[in-house]
Amino acid sequence: VIDGFIVTGGDNNNGGGGLTCLAQGASAECSPRLARMQFVGNRGFSGGAMALLAYGGTVEPVIEQSLFRGNAGTNGGALFVNADGGGRANPDLTNVTLHGNRSNNGGGALSSLAYGNASEASPYFRGVTFTDNVSLAGVGGALALVGLNGAASAPLLQGTILWGNDATWADQIYVDAATPTIRASVVQGSGGSVAWDGTLG
Repeated sequence: VIDGFIVTGGDNNNGGGGLTCLAQGASAECSPRLARMQFVGNRGFSGGAMALLAYGGTVEPVIEQSLFRGNAGTNGGALFVNADGGGRANPDLTNVTLHGNRSNNGGGALSSLAYGNASEASPYFRGVTFTDNVSLAGVGGALALVGLNGAASAPLLQGTILWGNDATWADQIYVDAATPTIRASVVQGSGGSVAWDGTLG
């Protein structure tokens, strides 16, 4: 359990700028509970604030009542979620705000990538707000959700707001071989319930 801390000024050219959660190997697990946290002004290659990496293992942290603001990453401005080699990366975010984060590639706030059979990257978002995040030269101003080579990517967004995010392609959510479920949420540019944009899930 990590509760009530401010993580700021982290700089990591390899993993996450503020925290790296790694499970390498079938028996490995990294599933902490983070509550009332602030990740502010961190910089990392794989997630400006946090990297959640399941390389054969299980990474299922619970993150609640927390703020990710002003972080910058090459992949995922705030968080990078990656499952490979049969790994499971399924973070659970509840009552979290991601604001003003920047990514050079996919996912201004969060990039989720699952690769290969038996791998899964399916984040859960409940009561999460994504605002003013930017993917500078990539896709998904708020979220980039990708599943490749038979991997499972089935994120759930419930009671979630995506507004004012910006990207070269897909300002709010970019989907590639992923099957998100979106319920009771507000997604700018979706067209609303009557004219829902099916590419969003």
